[in-house]
Amino acid sequence: MLRQMQIYEFDDFQFDPADGRLARRAASAEVHLRPQVGKLLVRLLAQPQTVVDRDTLVAEIWGRGTVVDFESGLAALLRELRQAIQSLGGNPALIETVPRRGYRLRAEVRQVGDSDRSTAALHRRRNNKAAMAVATIAVITVAAFVAIAVLLDGGTWWRTAAGPQKDPDRPHQLAILPLERFGDPDYPPVQAGILLADGILAALWRADLEQLELIGRAGMRPYASREDVVSAVAADLGVDLLMEGSTRFRPDGWQIDLRLLQVPPGRVVWSHTLEGDEPALPTGAAASVLVDQLAEAWPQLRRQLN
Repeated sequence: MLRQMQIYEFDDFQFDPADGRLARRAASAEVHLRPQVGKLLVRLLAQPQTVVDRDTLVAEIWGRGTVVDFESGLAALLRELRQAIQSLGGNPALIETVPRRGYRLRAEVRQVGDSDRSTAALHRRRNNKAAMAVATIAVITVAAFVAIAVLLDGGTWWRTAAGPQKDPDRPHQLAILPLERFGDPDYPPVQAGILLADGILAALWRADLEQLELIGRAGMRPYASREDVVSAVAADLGVDLLMEGSTRFRPDGWQIDLRLLQVPPGRVVWSHTLEGDEPALPTGAAASVLVDQLAEAWPQLRRQLN
């Protein structure tokens, strides 16, 4: 006996797990999700309005007993799913991040069968011709409007309207580079820089800043020696914030310079200098102080970044 295939309806969307098609209902717009992204969505659809923890999602996508680096695995799939929803005109905040617990689909879900599938496909076909006609008119109208705007103000309007706009509901993604280290004869510079970066990462995890997701060191390892690290992590990992800095040792103590960059293009949006007169750097304590300073500035900084 053949099992009837099911499709899902949620918010303004319809998802067909048979071919990974995610479509905007009553419209011709659709995208096809990769199999792993489709599995992620199906698992969230199975428990709408409920927090699904990371381990459950990993088991659903890769199977139980599989060890997956969250930052370069599950987080990448979540970003891809949110981007697909946004590309269809939806709100990526439908996939909610619940800090330290998991993720939740913020929508009611309905399962429908093959008859509904056929009806939906028929509606899409009927809408295609009308949508193409409307799109053609819209393109002509926009082109004329842009041409006029360029003539009037030298193109300023176009650059402003076409520039990337971050959804204010989407969490920021932060990656930390190993801090450069100078003047310390006791530790290899690279190893010491990694230890301090790890201390900052651990302190940020404890601080649990609002709308901030962290990319772990494992996810950053492939970019350690690249000259184009800023553009590479932005393109590959969806990172929009990057932390860098240096530690300098002097005869009378040490100094840490820490900077937060918005990527791309790499603009400095926050910086802080921390100094001490101890002969050895107290890594954990220094990391906590630096993160406290960032946490104090974060609410206003987040409004500026959005």
